[in-house]
Amino acid sequence: MFLVAVITGLSFWDRAGRAGNGFAWFSKFLIGQAVVFAIPVLFFLGGLIFLKPKQKSKFLPVFLGIFILIFGGAGILGSQNLLNRDGGVLGYGLGLLVVNLFGLLAADIIFAAVIMIGLIIFFQSVWTRKPAQNADIEKITKDAKEKRSFFSKIIPQKPLSVKVK
Repeated sequence: MFLVAVITGLSFWDRAGRAGNGFAWFSKFLIGQAVVFAIPVLFFLGGLIFLKPKQKSKFLPVFLGIFILIFGGAGILGSQNLLNRDGGVLGYGLGLLVVNLFGLLAADIIFAAVIMIGLIIFFQSVWTRKPAQNADIEKITKDAKEKRSFFSKIIPQKPLSVKVK
C-alpha cells in the first residue's frame, strides 16, 4: 500500500516516468483533478491500517472504503458544475444522473452520505475488536467460580423462604 501511495503521489508531480504520467492522466480523466490528490493519502492510510499488529489484514473493507470515497468525492465535485466536469468522467456521469433525478441539494446530501459510508467502511478495521475465544471465556468463568468469597461459601446462594399462615 505504501508503494502504491508513493508511486501515485509521484505521478501527479511528473516524477514517476511514463507509467506514472499515464496513471495521472487516466485518473484525472476518470475522477477529476481534485480527487486524484486524495488517492495517495487514502492508500497511505490503508497501509497504516495494515500495519496494525495482532489483526489479520482486511483488504476488502479498506479497498471498498477507498473506492466508495473516490466515487463520493468525484460525484460531489461533478454535481457542483456539470459543464466543467470537475469530477472527471465518473463524477460527471454520477452527478448528471443524481442531479437530474433529485436536484442539486439532494445530490450533495446523497454524495456526502456516500462519503460518510466510505469513511465508516474504511476505518471499520481500526475500530473492530477481536472477539474472545471460547477457551478464554471458559477460563474466565472457571476463575470466577473458584474465587468465591468466604461469606458466599457459608451463606447459601438461594434465599430461604418461610411460609406464614
